[in-house]
Amino acid sequence: MEASLNLAQKKTTDCLDLKYPDLQGKTIILTGGSSGIGREAAKILLKSGANLILIGRRTQLLDQLDQIPKKKGTLTVHACDLERPNEIKSVISRIVMDNQGKIDGVVNCAGIIESKDFSETTLQEWDMVMNINLRAPMQIISMLIPFMKFTGGSIVNVSASPVPRPKQTIFSVSKACLDSLTQCAALELGGFGIRVNGVAPGITDTSLRMHQVEQRITQAQNDNLMKAAGSETPMKTINTAKNIADSIVWLLSEQSSYVNGEIICVDGGASIKTATSEIAWHLPEPVVTESLLSQGMKALNLGKFFAQK
Repeated sequence: MEASLNLAQKKTTDCLDLKYPDLQGKTIILTGGSSGIGREAAKILLKSGANLILIGRRTQLLDQLDQIPKKKGTLTVHACDLERPNEIKSVISRIVMDNQGKIDGVVNCAGIIESKDFSETTLQEWDMVMNINLRAPMQIISMLIPFMKFTGGSIVNVSASPVPRPKQTIFSVSKACLDSLTQCAALELGGFGIRVNGVAPGITDTSLRMHQVEQRITQAQNDNLMKAAGSETPMKTINTAKNIADSIVWLLSEQSSYVNGEIICVDGGASIKTATSEIAWHLPEPVVTESLLSQGMKALNLGKFFAQK
């Protein structure tokens, strides 16, 4: 009897220790989990007890997530090049079969960045970025919708904060299109209990720009860039991958059950900052002409007591 009681207490405690208890046992598909934002989201999901399915090319890095501390969920890894529609079709079909059509959530986090002058961008580079950042999420969602219509669920697309980026035209266009896809899908799928939302990070402390296609940068250069970017935000801090991951997982959970069609910008307020917002809009302080005694009485809140009617 005592052993049964202890077991019941342990189960209750384990459940209460979870930040997102409703994600226990939920089947979640995530792309881009080998590094950065996707990896942090994967860690939270595994600690929350989700049955996590990771899709990507760097399977060795994805497999390492199976060893994270306090893991409560399960991990399955599928190798896939998101630039190849046939590979996506094959992998998603297998996932659906393996899980008997039960998919509770999808996170499209994989993405690439291209830093290049607009006039020097080639059609091949355009296709590569658009295929991974936009076409792959569209294909994955469209293949899973027929099954999710029976069970409901949550889809989260990771885009970027809505600010123009010099030398990153294709990247910016692909993410703007992804936001439009998110909101159009939310309108179409809400009636089936499928929520579709987006998370739009600002400049975040990840290794993404270190591996950009044209001009790679070192870790030291990336650190300096992060410090400079953080100092320019209203919060004066550096954005981290975990900040974004927390927003992603929240949108997957029942805690956001009535949030649909939203693009949540996580950039510390950087996207609302303008040059004019730094100007102090106030009039000069008036010149004080009161006597020292009058100022003292006001400081003691005695001014009205001695005032004449």
